[in-house]
Amino acid sequence: MSPAGPPLLALPIFLLIFPAVWLVVGLVLAGVTGWSKLAHRFPDRPAEPLLALKGQSGSMGGVHINRVLSFAACEPGLRIGINRFFAPFCRPILVPWDQITVRRQRTIFFYAARLQLGEPPAGSLAIFDYVANRLARAAGDRWPEPGPFAPDTPAEAFAKTLSEWALVTAFVAVLFYGLLALANRLRSHSVAWPLPLIAAIVFAILFGLASVVRYFRRTSE
Repeated sequence: MSPAGPPLLALPIFLLIFPAVWLVVGLVLAGVTGWSKLAHRFPDRPAEPLLALKGQSGSMGGVHINRVLSFAACEPGLRIGINRFFAPFCRPILVPWDQITVRRQRTIFFYAARLQLGEPPAGSLAIFDYVANRLARAAGDRWPEPGPFAPDTPAEAFAKTLSEWALVTAFVAVLFYGLLALANRLRSHSVAWPLPLIAAIVFAILFGLASVVRYFRRTSE
């Protein structure tokens, strides 16, 4: 029988290391995204939401934050939060509407709205265009951007979602094949070429499922 010592010892080591790593990642996230600066400048305060959206994604300070953001359009401004389990040092913020500037953009892969927070800027947040539109419809005239902000028609939502899926899938497929070619140059024997094709197909299916969810979010109110 193998000794039980190492496996039993691994659990307490993990219980000691995980909280430390969790705290370090939380501190780095608060600093890199600029959240600490925003929280100091725009502290949260009581305000009833006109619309609250949870489980959202966005990009701050070059860091992509996936499915853990929350937005609430309130009368005095836009409340932005991050799930405290993943970002324990990122307290919710409430940015007044007159301190927000919105710029629509087509990134390499997605249709987005970049929100400049503060005047002068204290940070920025990029979110999906349809999320910005939902917040704009809830905020009404408070939203710092001229309308209208009608929901995408099914045809428009399908076209946008399909183009996003195709671009991301093609990029990942090229990346897989590029990494394979590099690995074959560095190794003494070649790696089977079907492997990146299988990986690309699996990614296309998984990202396709996520795209279906995004399609219904685009067309829902």
